[in-house]
Amino acid sequence: MKVDLRLIRLAVLVAGTLVAGPAATASAGIWTPTASGTTENITAVDYQGEAKLWYTTAAGKIFKNGAQKGVAPGIALNDIAMSPDGSKGIAVGDAGTMRRSIDGGETWSSVTGILTYDHTCPSTPAAASTTPLNQNLVAVAWADNTTAYAVAQAGGSPIIRTTNGGATWTEINRQSNSSCRINDELTDVKTIPGSNSVYFIGKSFGDVYFSADGLASSAAHRGEAVNCFTKRPRLALDEANPNRLVGVDQCPGSLSLEASEDSGTAFSRFQYPNASSDIPGQYDVAIGGGTMLSVGDGGSIFNSTDGRNAYAQPADGVLATKDWRAVDVASATQAVVAGVGGAMAQTTSANAIPDLVAPAGTVTGPATATAGTPVTYTANVADNAGGTGIDPAGFAWSATGVPAASGNPATLTFPSAGFYTVVVGFKDLAGNAATASMSVSVSAPPLVKPPNAVATRTVSVPGAKISLGVPSACVKPGQTFTVTLTWQKQKRKGNRFVKVRRADFSIGSRRVKIDRRAPFRQTLKVTAGTKAGSTVTVKARAFIKVTRGKSPTKSISTKITVCG
Repeated sequence: MKVDLRLIRLAVLVAGTLVAGPAATASAGIWTPTASGTTENITAVDYQGEAKLWYTTAAGKIFKNGAQKGVAPGIALNDIAMSPDGSKGIAVGDAGTMRRSIDGGETWSSVTGILTYDHTCPSTPAAASTTPLNQNLVAVAWADNTTAYAVAQAGGSPIIRTTNGGATWTEINRQSNSSCRINDELTDVKTIPGSNSVYFIGKSFGDVYFSADGLASSAAHRGEAVNCFTKRPRLALDEANPNRLVGVDQCPGSLSLEASEDSGTAFSRFQYPNASSDIPGQYDVAIGGGTMLSVGDGGSIFNSTDGRNAYAQPADGVLATKDWRAVDVASATQAVVAGVGGAMAQTTSANAIPDLVAPAGTVTGPATATAGTPVTYTANVADNAGGTGIDPAGFAWSATGVPAASGNPATLTFPSAGFYTVVVGFKDLAGNAATASMSVSVSAPPLVKPPNAVATRTVSVPGAKISLGVPSACVKPGQTFTVTLTWQKQKRKGNRFVKVRRADFSIGSRRVKIDRRAPFRQTLKVTAGTKAGSTVTVKARAFIKVTRGKSPTKSISTKITVCG
């Protein structure tokens, strides 16, 4: 039955590698770049708080707070751990390499003479001699200030223990009779401080093993955390709640990060509220004060405070896509991540949950407008309580046929009459986006008369038509304007009309000009005190010459508008 379960988990894992990586999310801005003092790939970190940061590199360097303190020339160091009081440290690496510090990581010396049995488990013959340990040491963990465990990644893994602060080490897994307490290729070890309780995790299926007696007897197999088969599973233990374990591994997919709430018997995948579940490979994981952090390829950093939901919390800027290789959590809020090229970042908000709620808002401004006339609209927006706040550069305005605009408020010009929907997009500083809109009715602009256009009023008299021309556009108070009087004689038998011999022009009831010579064109003036928006009556009286009889007259009236 166990074989079937493993095959199912393998199928799910392989399927996960064919799906795109996590959805892009905006950084919550909780990470601060930290100078590591190296450009080498950082492989492991131990972080106990401010000014208590130790780390190793793939080129064999050991650092403390940005300064190199030790070196294992030509050896890749894989893990580092400081004792609970920070006074002693162990760094482990390839080919059985170990470095030890007894002065808080200021200086480091080689640990030699570590012996193991020269067989894998099980093997024959039953007896075997002890030989120098030369397998790759991949993990180390302290149980108290004198006791620590380290594991080598090899078949029937060597597991060594010290009880004198790292001065000497004893093989506790491979037995002289060729048996092993744990018959697996182990990749990590974690302890419950102050006790003999130890957890181990194996390579192929992420098998988790537990010993309550410091591996004085065979360990109990608990469950399967993750399974990349050819990778290096890592394990994290919540010291405040030993029932809580988290396992990670380096292959991408939904099985590369899983948690247990029952001491490792059953593991479940995390939910990802702001990322796809097909996450990149995860290289390291840590828990402190109830806060879990997991790191891996492509800038991926996940945090969780409940063991069920993992939130993407990437760093900003150039660190957003860094491949992270190591993480440690000093408390619920303090953490360090490190990785390729010496990249490093710290936070004091490790337990912060990202802002996943979009802001809300409305649009205010004129509900009616005139085509071609600029109109200003304002977005009234607010973020959720405890959110990251509104992004002032995140406003984008649009309406069909209207040039896009940014900023807030924004001015829009509608090209033609019709009904428009004005839409503004906006977002908070975490990248959560929302929109608001309003409808606008746009009318056509009023017809604009040419400044020199003439409005003509025509009347008929026996034998002719007489016309009075005035400006069709409005005239400002105090402004002059031109009036004209013209006629058109009708060709009819017996027509006595000869011509207009005189024209009198009046504004209102007051005659202002007498013109005795054609063409009858005069410049008149609107009184300066005339009320804007009113009309003024212009009248012309034509004196007509005829072939015989008394000369008649004819009056024509029209109005002009005073400009507002």
